[in-house]
Amino acid sequence: MLNFFKEREKAFLYKLWTGVTSHYAFTLIDLRDDGFGAEYPTLSLKIILREAAIAVYHCRDRSSRVFITKTAHTNGYAEQTCALEFPQHVEPPTPQELLSTDPAVHAKLADTKLKLYCWIISDNLDHRQLDAIPPKLMPTVATLYFLVEHQVVELFEADLLLYVAYEVVFKMYDMINIRYPKKLDGRAFRVAFLYNAISQHVLRSLNVVGLDGLGYPEYPQFDGVRFHNLYRDWSRGDRNLEQIQPWRIYANIF
Repeated sequence: MLNFFKEREKAFLYKLWTGVTSHYAFTLIDLRDDGFGAEYPTLSLKIILREAAIAVYHCRDRSSRVFITKTAHTNGYAEQTCALEFPQHVEPPTPQELLSTDPAVHAKLADTKLKLYCWIISDNLDHRQLDAIPPKLMPTVATLYFLVEHQVVELFEADLLLYVAYEVVFKMYDMINIRYPKKLDGRAFRVAFLYNAISQHVLRSLNVVGLDGLGYPEYPQFDGVRFHNLYRDWSRGDRNLEQIQPWRIYANIF
């Protein structure tokens, strides 16, 4: 198994399988903000632990894993032993099956992979909801579902993040001559950075379940300048939901 991970350059999965202590750092997140930035360590760990559960499901020693992390701005990095919980509604295939490049194997496991991906995000996310979303926008919607369910972002913020992703994917605005905002909004600034940070975890989950390379983006579909320019208007109720309405599967959570 270890040679399998090495050959496919899956360092994250290699560490999880061997059970060695894993270190993960926080980039571009202000942990000083009570009730917002402080949420990130908890949120990111939720995703990482579910990724780990799928990765080590067929491992002999799978009960827990040790991570080095920090939980607050005033705390240093420390080891944290975390118990793993496993999906109940679907059994993860072996890593060789999940990461197989054989088209026949992937076709056979396509639904299973998407179900596991949804489980990483939420116990309540139906894989058929994500399957109906354009691949370039699917990870965005998954990220927003996660953030909305954990009550980190407001509905209009989730809608705006999806709208900006839609504009980026379909090139609906002038990206070259975009104007920078004259004044920064603290809330918008933090939402943007948190969204990008969580998006990175959600995108990595595609790799864990073997859904990478299937038309999904490799990085967040986002433009922070565009988001900031529209934030004030959207916060005041001046919103354009027509284009994104079919993909707002997180709206029913509120």
